[in-house]
Amino acid sequence: MESRTDLVEDLMSRFPHVPREAVLKEDLLRGGLAFDDAALTDNEHGDVKPKSYFIFSFDHRTLPELGTAALRRPPEEIVLTGGPYELRRTVVSVRTNPSSPYRVGTDSDGRLRLFLDGRPIADVGLPPMPAYYRHTLANGKSVMEVAPTIQWGYLIYLTAFRVCQYFGAKEECQYCDINHNWRQHKQAGRPYTGVKPVDEVLEALEIINRHDSDRASQAYTLTGGSITSQVGGLAEADFYGQYAQAIEERFPGRWRFHERRRGDRLHRRRARVLHVPGHHAPVHHLVPGAHHTARPDQPAGRTARIPRPPAGGLPGDNGRPRPVQPARVRPRRARPSGLLGQLLHGHPAGHGFVMGARGRERLAEPLPPAP
Repeated sequence: MESRTDLVEDLMSRFPHVPREAVLKEDLLRGGLAFDDAALTDNEHGDVKPKSYFIFSFDHRTLPELGTAALRRPPEEIVLTGGPYELRRTVVSVRTNPSSPYRVGTDSDGRLRLFLDGRPIADVGLPPMPAYYRHTLANGKSVMEVAPTIQWGYLIYLTAFRVCQYFGAKEECQYCDINHNWRQHKQAGRPYTGVKPVDEVLEALEIINRHDSDRASQAYTLTGGSITSQVGGLAEADFYGQYAQAIEERFPGRWRFHERRRGDRLHRRRARVLHVPGHHAPVHHLVPGAHHTARPDQPAGRTARIPRPPAGGLPGDNGRPRPVQPARVRPRRARPSGLLGQLLHGHPAGHGFVMGARGRERLAEPLPPAP
């Protein structure tokens, strides 16, 4: 059986137009990383920024199966350079997998390296602990718990709602592990806030703003689980929108877009909600009635997911059968634009509120006023 090294190098040779960094990074994200004890952090008391578990676990094992990595967290991400593949600087988000052929550890000279099948393939750098992580909110919560940063401190990742209502007593979506991640942290006795109050988010951002002297944080993402009914008396768009509005009013121009290009989901140069039921009829009507209130046989307060036809005839049909229509070719129409075009034709999404793997993912990065 071929080794993982053989697989990776075969991909690099077969697809020379793809950067080696991309091939290696994809395989790391797919297969995860193992860590020697020397490569683990001292949590929030050390010099290396620990993994915050901001929305999903991303790990290939549960916390009890991670061993020492469950007690001393791995770093949030690592940066790879050099080695036999002459890697350019490549930041990789950490997915922990104790049985991975990739291992982060020290070599005979005490340098931190990435090993593949026991062979060193890259130098490893670790993210420094940001100054704002050493401060707490008035209620004792850590900044890392409320407003963690990723991408070497560039992006503040605000998961306002850390569970998802596509999970229930009788059904459980298996697309991601957001609810499992919440459960395992609660079972381990770790602090893990399910719904982050707006005032806590603002307080954490104030700490970041005060202590981020290098202004490394440049943007923030506002995201969370899908809301099919209400949270705190608010529907999904209103619930997430309150955070964006509060942040923009409190910190005007502090966090901004790093790039302006066609396709950014902006409205009058400000962040806005990308999709509200009924506002984009061509998209919403792909699943007619998806925003209707729950049927009697559904859990209370839950929105219909995939609407089913009523048991009898359709209302208002008067019992008359529909006339048979001859088969024909539809006349050519312009391709859908905007959100529908992105869904159907793969147009790249912009930096505003975007569709993501967790439903509606909101990148709320306010721009400064136009000159």
